[in-house]
Amino acid sequence: MKKLIVLIVALVISLFPAAASFSLTALAAEGENEKPVQDKGPRTDALTFTGIVQKVDGALISVKNRKGTTKTFDVSEAKLKGYKDDAEIKTGDVVKVAYQEKDDKLTATIVTKIRARLTKAGAPLLKSI
Repeated sequence: MKKLIVLIVALVISLFPAAASFSLTALAAEGENEKPVQDKGPRTDALTFTGIVQKVDGALISVKNRKGTTKTFDVSEAKLKGYKDDAEIKTGDVVKVAYQEKDDKLTATIVTKIRARLTKAGAPLLKSI
């Protein structure tokens, strides 16, 4: 019985280096076919702003966040989620705006309605966002 165990252990040890060399050869061949990763620069589509709509003026909306920062976005070509068209956006709505900044203009790409008209006695509840 001891001879059988010694024979199996010797067989496993002798085959291990061969298996390792095959896997290293396969990894080296894979590395030759890989293309270098190209840097695409900074992402411009990752900008978002969440807050309460303060003003609606045609295709422009002004949104104020918790910190008190107000930004004005052009929503004329934005994809709207929770709205059928940009005329449905009302003062007091809580929205999340995904946008791009180009030439000092903020252009909304997606406007998502989070809550409709978050107000209490006519005053926005900024702490509730």
